[in-house]
Amino acid sequence: MSERLFLYIDILGFSELVTDDDAMADIFSRIDKLNVHTDRDFKTIVFSDTILVYGDGLWLAHKSQAVMWLCEFAQDLFHHFIKIDRHFRAYLTIGNFVHETKKHFQAFYGQALVECHNKEKEIKSTGLYMDNKLIEYSDIFRVNQYDDDCSFVHIMRALDEVSFDYKEYPIHSILVESTGIDEFVAPFFVYLRNIWNHQHDGSLHETVRLKYENTWKMISSRHAGLLKVLVENDFDPVAVSKMDWSVAMGHAEDPKW
Repeated sequence: MSERLFLYIDILGFSELVTDDDAMADIFSRIDKLNVHTDRDFKTIVFSDTILVYGDGLWLAHKSQAVMWLCEFAQDLFHHFIKIDRHFRAYLTIGNFVHETKKHFQAFYGQALVECHNKEKEIKSTGLYMDNKLIEYSDIFRVNQYDDDCSFVHIMRALDEVSFDYKEYPIHSILVESTGIDEFVAPFFVYLRNIWNHQHDGSLHETVRLKYENTWKMISSRHAGLLKVLVENDFDPVAVSKMDWSVAMGHAEDPKW
């Protein structure tokens, strides 16, 4: 068995989509465009509603870099899914995993796969979670503890640029316009609006709403002031900063952009 840095991604709501050929084609087209496929040091396996990504053995000596790359791979999928309001739950760990090319098929198995599958099902939330064994190696992505085993990973890093205490809003437009950060955070405002709406959607089963509610709580653990001002102003970004958000928000809400 070979120890690997290992990322397990479960696409949520898949069973309701399997009869929608257009939706399925769109999802797999987006997965096919992920930057992970261009990195020779990481391998990707896609089957049904699951994506597996693992690093070559050389990354065991460079765990901080491997953790960063694997988080960025999940972040890339997150960006692709925002505009079509699709969601996933992912788990990043380290453990034994084997991927072999047989004569007639691909074989993959191991402790990491089993542990990720079991733990991912226990997490009543969406987003990326990291095994607490790897927290010390997460130099770029900030986390908040979820339970004794894992922590929520804040993959919307650009939110830090507009995240302040509630009383400081609206922030001066120069903080946004001078950096062009509006193009980066506008899609996140769309995502946050979707998460808020889903957790209050009475047509969804309570277990589904709970996942979105817990996601909101985890994001709020780092961005409480920002989320509060967005909710109070019906997710109008002008409440965050008094400036023209029309272009950035137009791009964020256009699935073809």
